[in-house]
Amino acid sequence: MRILGLETELAIQFFPAREGEARPTHEAVFRALLASLKARYRSCEALYYKGGEFLENGSLVHFEVGRLEDPTTGLLEFASPECLSAREALAYSKAQERAIVEAIPEAERSLSQKGYDGRIVALKNNRDRFGNDYGTHESYDVGERALSLGRRLVKWLLHPLVVLLVLAGKLILVLLFRIVLVLMLVVALLLEAVSTIRRLKGVAERFRQALANAATWAFEPGSRPGSGIVPRALFHIIKGAAWVYTLTARTFLFRGHIPELYPFLVTRQVVCGTGWLAPDGRFLLSARATALERPIGAYTYGRGRPIVDVKEFFFFRPWGYLAKRKRFHVLVGDANRSEYAEHLKLATTLAVLDALEAGALDETAARIELLGGPVAALRATAGGPASVVARDLASGEKLTAVQVQRRYLVATWDHLRSLPSVDPDTKEALVRWGFVLDQLEQDPLALDHELDWVLKKRLLDRTLKDELPQVGLALAWKQLEAAGPANAIIEELAPDLDLGEEGIELTLVERLGVEGSGRVTDALPREISWPEFARLRRAWLRLKVVDLRYHELSVEGGFFDWLAKDGLVQRVLADDEVARALQDPPQRTRARIRGDYVRNAGNYHACKVGWDRVVVEPRGERARTISLSDAYRFEV
Repeated sequence: MRILGLETELAIQFFPAREGEARPTHEAVFRALLASLKARYRSCEALYYKGGEFLENGSLVHFEVGRLEDPTTGLLEFASPECLSAREALAYSKAQERAIVEAIPEAERSLSQKGYDGRIVALKNNRDRFGNDYGTHESYDVGERALSLGRRLVKWLLHPLVVLLVLAGKLILVLLFRIVLVLMLVVALLLEAVSTIRRLKGVAERFRQALANAATWAFEPGSRPGSGIVPRALFHIIKGAAWVYTLTARTFLFRGHIPELYPFLVTRQVVCGTGWLAPDGRFLLSARATALERPIGAYTYGRGRPIVDVKEFFFFRPWGYLAKRKRFHVLVGDANRSEYAEHLKLATTLAVLDALEAGALDETAARIELLGGPVAALRATAGGPASVVARDLASGEKLTAVQVQRRYLVATWDHLRSLPSVDPDTKEALVRWGFVLDQLEQDPLALDHELDWVLKKRLLDRTLKDELPQVGLALAWKQLEAAGPANAIIEELAPDLDLGEEGIELTLVERLGVEGSGRVTDALPREISWPEFARLRRAWLRLKVVDLRYHELSVEGGFFDWLAKDGLVQRVLADDEVARALQDPPQRTRARIRGDYVRNAGNYHACKVGWDRVVVEPRGERARTISLSDAYRFEV
């Protein structure tokens, strides 16, 4: 058994009761939800660099800042406790959904008392209406595999020099920052002293104001040219350092896992993708597939997000790469609503990791070459289960995403058969894996009770039939894709634009300007008239509502919840499993210790809880730290 966990970022939205009324910031909505959660469950302040609260079930909830220039814009992030099985992790994932939904009514009342009447909605997806992407990350505990001599030399000789260089750079930056602050403080004190001289008071006041303006311009990002130059420069320096770090780290870090896992990870979306209606009119299996741009990286903010994230070793644990067991952090997963799909995602990955570390996948992986590399294959897979994404190096045969998955399934089954016993959850997951792959080859849309992307595709198909009843479904999708480039430009420039039946070109000029209107005109195929394009635009807008509302967490529920309520979704968990996960931490990992301290926090003068430690201050005594460094230890 190995520890795994999930981190899910959710978009939080507020819809005013009356059009035109003010909206609270994302942070204000988060604070209202957090207060409601704390009223329902015991919690403790988190020892975490992003703040937040640990709840009594061992999970962490915090606010994820979205933009440097506006720290009140962001996401709600829920991180599960450390779990020991796919089923256990799934229960905490579903418990998070239920906790948020049950917290919404009180949060709405709280905001109403502050003058914000309306409804709160959380979206458990991976891309919002305006193209902002966010993730559902998976973490797995993995053991180090043997490295070649050359990679060992990089690990033990070259990479430590890079780490020391990065650490020295960090120290220099901290010292420079402190020197600047001290100089500014000295200048401020001198100005204060000068201002006591009557004749120089006005001059000192002007200098003080100029200093304050300069500090604001330098340290706070804003609309003025060059504003926030210090944090922006710092981000670029960190990004460059992370790139240098990755150059050496990728030669050995998880090297015994990553090459063998890439074919499985990038094609896994045929099973666990949630589907996405792209601005260009295409239906893709995963929104996440278009957001990741590198195989591995230590810098995950903004563009250039990797499939495998190693920022933990760059930012927080510079010597952690030497440990025999490490956290393998994967960014490639979608935010599932379907229990069936999410269980498959976690259970198959656990089984593949077990087979890989036993050496049972080396031969299978060595024969598969991803066409264009992992990122290109990831994006190709998003086009559909039959997409050709790889080739067999021995035979030259082209392989579809489903065929790649099947090769991993067969190799994993062969490994399991060699074991004296296999837990029932893993067996059941592999049987389901085989069933799903069979259906994907025969009739993918028959999986409309199991897989998220198929459930969503069915809803979109029905909606498109209603919007364009005069043409067949296949032709309607082709027309939508043909108009897609023009629609994508409108989405970029004026996403709220709905075109009427008449005066379409004039409307485009008024809303997009001459240049923007010209871009749309050039992108629109000649065979599509303006009235036809207006109908396709309206159809796309309605489809996009369905695409987003499938993921909605709210009091009323989203489209997935309505399907589940009607018994049209395959369940994996019993209701009591989710109910237990709302209250109780996993009993066989350090989450149990963390949860116990949260529950008993009232017995201490102060109590703060982190992932790897707890700090308590008994009444009348000094504070003491309890180490949780061993994630598998569940008793103090």
